[in-house]
Amino acid sequence: MDIISSSMMKKTLNYAKDTLGISQAVLLESAGRGAFEALKGEIYNSYSIICSTNDIGIIGLILAKYLTTNDKFVYINVIGDIDNASVDFKANLNTIKKLGVNVRLFKNSTVDLDILKAQIQRVDATIDAIYGFDLKYEIDDFIKRVIDTLNLFKKKIISIDVPSGLESDNGFELGKCVVADKTITFHKNKNGLINRSDLSGKVDVVTLGLPLEID
Repeated sequence: MDIISSSMMKKTLNYAKDTLGISQAVLLESAGRGAFEALKGEIYNSYSIICSTNDIGIIGLILAKYLTTNDKFVYINVIGDIDNASVDFKANLNTIKKLGVNVRLFKNSTVDLDILKAQIQRVDATIDAIYGFDLKYEIDDFIKRVIDTLNLFKKKIISIDVPSGLESDNGFELGKCVVADKTITFHKNKNGLINRSDLSGKVDVVTLGLPLEID
């Protein structure tokens, strides 16, 4: 089984962009489409997706686009400062809105968490697109409360890249961690996912067309 460290994953992504000329937007689109393909065999018809405004959140938005255009019902919940989000994030969020997807911008309040609880109970599965392989710091208190909310219900949880709160190299919990039934990770597997199968669940690796080895 091929495994990659977080530092080598960053190096590979930078190589793809700087040397191969693959744009960030193309890489993210490939990841989102690959995540959708990984879910094709599932029987879920409705999803609640929790996104941050980072690259993992963008993948969540792209996944939502593919789910919506394939007759799945999707809620989007965005955690973070939209005003300071990247151009790629804003463009994908705009696409989602044009498709008529229900988008809620979280304001770090108890009201948001109550709405999320009700939402999760209405859908078949929840998608965690908050943090990815490069998380190295303890998550903040509000995100911990969001993760507690996700873990509260006996609904299927699919994590994008790694369960949010998991350190991808060693499997440490960075304050609080999503307990996923399935994790869709990219390019190669991660040690943390293998070490903490109790948190990552079944792991599907989505290839992005990147070189398996670089100097």
